[in-house]
Amino acid sequence: MTDAPALPVGPGDLVFACRMCTKMAEQIAQGATHCQLALCGGPRRGLAFPLYAGPLTDGWFKQNCYMCGQPAAKKLRVKPLVGRAGRDLAVCLKCLPRIGPEATS
Repeated sequence: MTDAPALPVGPGDLVFACRMCTKMAEQIAQGATHCQLALCGGPRRGLAFPLYAGPLTDGWFKQNCYMCGQPAAKKLRVKPLVGRAGRDLAVCLKCLPRIGPEATS
């Protein structure tokens, strides 16, 4: 039996949710530098990480900043694309300027 891939925590350009995703860990192990899952992503893509797999729960996403992992101060309403799973997201005040106004509508 093989061990599950270690979760990538190093790449600074990945948001916390992506660094904690086992699917992203598998991709990094194969040499990827960004997610290859075209149907996944955050609010800038109109998504709420519908293909996320890993230890973070829906409750965690509601209480912690998906970008840095710290306690959140603002809830985001992400309208899921047709046929995609939705998830409530939260963001801290430090990261809020980085996501852009298009992500908070």
